[in-house]
Amino acid sequence: MRILSTRARMAIVTPVIVAAGLVGSTTATAATTTDGGDPAPTQIPISDPTAADIQVQNFESSLSGVLPGFESRRWSDDDYTQIRFTGCVATTGSPSSDGKSTHVELFVDEFGPDPALGEKKYTQCFESSGSTSNGEWSHSNGGDRYFSITKIDGSGTNPYMKLFVKKVLVDTTKAD
Repeated sequence: MRILSTRARMAIVTPVIVAAGLVGSTTATAATTTDGGDPAPTQIPISDPTAADIQVQNFESSLSGVLPGFESRRWSDDDYTQIRFTGCVATTGSPSSDGKSTHVELFVDEFGPDPALGEKKYTQCFESSGSTSNGEWSHSNGGDRYFSITKIDGSGTNPYMKLFVKKVLVDTTKAD
């Protein structure tokens, strides 16, 4: 009977952990049994997008095969955003169809339509694997931000033109 009780608890806790693992991170408590049959708390890491202690402001990443309409992860920001792309390639897979630009637009993540803070055209990062394009935005309202790839090689609708970026840097501190 004890095995059935433990399995029943796992059947309830496991889907919650798996579902929560699809977004940000924090800790929750689940009950397990000790030798005496009494529940003992166990710390289980799960995700919580509203966790106040997890506000990453500067980060590095990369992009691999994204299409127009791609949205980045969200971050907390106050009044300045810098987004740098290094080593850009836009291609359909055919050597004669390599793209030479992408458009990056910064948004405020809000309930309802997200206000746009402006769009930048990146071309320099396509020159070589070490070349960098830089976009800077100044804004007066704080909140969560994200960027979107609005065009690749001038088109916002080509489903075959994919963007690859070796290094993406998001910086929210103008001081550095």
